[in-house]
Amino acid sequence: MDTSSNLFNKISSLFTSDASTNEKSIIEDFSEVKISFRQIVQQIPNAEGYNGVITEINNWDNIHISIKQDDEILANFANRNSEPIDVFVSEIDVELGSEIELIFTIEKNKENDVVSIYFLNHFIDYLESLSFNVFVGILEKQINKKRLVLYNPEFEESCFLTQSILLSNQVESTNKEAISHTLREERKKMAIALCHWEIEFNFLLPEDLYPIIEDNIEQKLIEIFKKVSLLYTSMFFFDYLNLKNDYLIYKLNGYRTFNEQINTSMINQIDISYSSNKLMYEIYQWAYKGGNTNDKVSIARNIISLNFNPKTLELAETVFNAIRSNYKIYERQNVKQYIEVRNKLSEILVDLQGKIDKIVSEFVNDYKKNIITLISFFISIIVIKVVSKGDFIGGFTNEILILSYSFLIISVGLLLYSRWEFDKRISMFNKHYNQLQNRYKDLLSEKELSKIFNECNPDDVNSKSFIEQQKRNYTILWIFSILVLAIALTIIWAINNIDIITGVKKILKILLHAI
Repeated sequence: MDTSSNLFNKISSLFTSDASTNEKSIIEDFSEVKISFRQIVQQIPNAEGYNGVITEINNWDNIHISIKQDDEILANFANRNSEPIDVFVSEIDVELGSEIELIFTIEKNKENDVVSIYFLNHFIDYLESLSFNVFVGILEKQINKKRLVLYNPEFEESCFLTQSILLSNQVESTNKEAISHTLREERKKMAIALCHWEIEFNFLLPEDLYPIIEDNIEQKLIEIFKKVSLLYTSMFFFDYLNLKNDYLIYKLNGYRTFNEQINTSMINQIDISYSSNKLMYEIYQWAYKGGNTNDKVSIARNIISLNFNPKTLELAETVFNAIRSNYKIYERQNVKQYIEVRNKLSEILVDLQGKIDKIVSEFVNDYKKNIITLISFFISIIVIKVVSKGDFIGGFTNEILILSYSFLIISVGLLLYSRWEFDKRISMFNKHYNQLQNRYKDLLSEKELSKIFNECNPDDVNSKSFIEQQKRNYTILWIFSILVLAIALTIIWAINNIDIITGVKKILKILLHAI
């Protein structure tokens, strides 16, 4: 893909008809293009000739033309100064047949994330000369969390070099993110948690560097991005990473452990097997895209350590299949353990539910035993008196009544003690219940634990209402039974000790006086 011939031919033909040059130099980076060459003057260009060159420059970029002879500047022109081209032409004073040096500089201005590319081959040479660290740093600045468009109208078609870098033959507005800010932050947090980097990369992801096209583009450019992409993607699996004197130092801990360093001083001299780039990128996408990233990366490290060359980063073709197979085995083992944990927990919770029922039953039994004892006592007195004298009221002497009242007082005390014991057991149960729940937090998720434990949680609305209802109902029944017996004993005492007729007369007199 040659995008430079038209512009260069127009520049070189300014002073000669055959465009011949003795020395030529073209340097292009993200900020400028600098063209310089020595040439024998065969013609003196006019303003129209210079304008023909200027029209080839994108209107958001600036140009600067300098003509030198014997290291002396004869004339300068810069369109950013709004200087008329005629003034510049009039300043040129050279003789035909003499040699001049022409320096033509294009100052690039980034507009709407669009950067001009004038000489793609020379731009690629510039990229190849960069170190890995500088390359990544420059792209971070150029992409700036959005999308970078490399524009040249002579490109065959618009196509994405990577997910965030577009090669285009049209000027396109890129006021939108190629990769969402949320995704960048999530991946960065994951990488920081799993890998220890001694170097600072702010926000680039492997997606920014992975070339997604193979054809209709300069292959040297693809190779550059494959190399950088492989190095950068590998970083998301290395346990440790540092950069010293342009040497990338890394450590990988898996079934095997590697400590290696790779010379990254110039991209074109980085000796790694970039053919493994696609495979490494697929593993990265699988590990970081979803699920348990921590477990996936750990398994990937183990399998990669058995299937790669630590110096060239070359991966065996079967490594990804091996990683996925090992992860499936790991998941099956986890499922088996999960089922065992759930079954064991269910058994414990069933046992706990039985303890709740036992606590309630013991409280109910205390009531039943107390009432049965009291009733048995009264029945025995009644039966004995009826059998002996045929009068059960007379059997309740004052001594018997005192003893009966004593039993009722003891019954009240027993009620209070049973309630206290009931509350104590429930409190102890809650303590054991919470301890059990805390022990299983490392094995099961919080949501799942809540779902399982809430089914027999004593503090759950249904469970708590049942326990409190039983406690309240039997307390009321207990108190009611004591009151009924107390009233019955009081009536019997009154019959035995108060003249009923006299008492009625007194009541009537009091009522008459009141009227």
